[in-house]
Amino acid sequence: MRRIEGRSFNLFAAFLAAFVLIVGCKKPPRASFIFVQSNGGIVQFTNTTAGIIDSQTWKFGDTLPNSIETNPLHRYLQAGTYSVSLTVENSDGSNTYSHTVVIKQGNRENLDDHPQFEDADGYFYSRNTLEYGTSTPTVYNNIRGKAIAALYDSTDFLISVGRVSVNGIQLTQNGDNSYSFHSPDSSMYFRDEVRWVADGGNGFPPMVENIPKSFPVLQGIIPDTFNTKIDTTYILRTAKQIQFADSVIWNIETANGVLVAQKRTAGGVAGVFFDKPDLVKLKTPGTYVTKVIAYSFIRKNQLFQTVYYTKESFTTSSFQAK
Repeated sequence: MRRIEGRSFNLFAAFLAAFVLIVGCKKPPRASFIFVQSNGGIVQFTNTTAGIIDSQTWKFGDTLPNSIETNPLHRYLQAGTYSVSLTVENSDGSNTYSHTVVIKQGNRENLDDHPQFEDADGYFYSRNTLEYGTSTPTVYNNIRGKAIAALYDSTDFLISVGRVSVNGIQLTQNGDNSYSFHSPDSSMYFRDEVRWVADGGNGFPPMVENIPKSFPVLQGIIPDTFNTKIDTTYILRTAKQIQFADSVIWNIETANGVLVAQKRTAGGVAGVFFDKPDLVKLKTPGTYVTKVIAYSFIRKNQLFQTVYYTKESFTTSSFQAK
């Protein structure tokens, strides 16, 4: 009887010791992570923490919100050096690991003065920039072509779609995943048909499109012969009516490109009024830039992605406000 009791006791003691050992082994997790950077300030973080995790918090070192996802994708909007930290915890405690992420400023394309649409997943812009002398607003003295492609994923990040070309010219892929070509002179500009070719990828199929619409006919901006007063109206007008345009964007901007006032009209017009509420936004006297963007567009469905192909005629001038 004693032998049986002793054996039972030993079995119980062994079980208890194993239970204590297992429970006692639970301890705070040890935080760690790795990351992979892509163009456009996009960083994919992967949680490689050792141990049991009840929760985690990521701080990315910028002004955007923290994340509690396991493996978050984060986009930095500006170049710089950022200290990223991951804090993990369980019922026995917490641990934090930090690492520096360096975001370098790549080449970027300014899309602000191109037409944009709420339902767009991507754009292929072809533009002719026309330059006129102040005394000859009906005869341009230079014309240059410009092409931009910008394709977005579901989180509005610009993404790569492989090689992109327009009329046989390959565009440069920029640091923000936009694509662009700028003609250095009048050796290249668009005439009528525009042929786009893109390899595809990241949710977009290979794309081959011939865009047949004519480019809008845009004359030069008639120069303002008087100083414009901030407390009056201003007529931004071209030498002739704009033809073959679906829509026209009329901008007034500061000398460094900050938008002050904007009007939108259909094609077939030759000018637009900026009234006193618009002009008081100028705030201070000085030189302001005017831009006219006349465009036509075609909307395409590319593997359930909505893509716009635009043909744009663009010109700019300036005026003095007092």
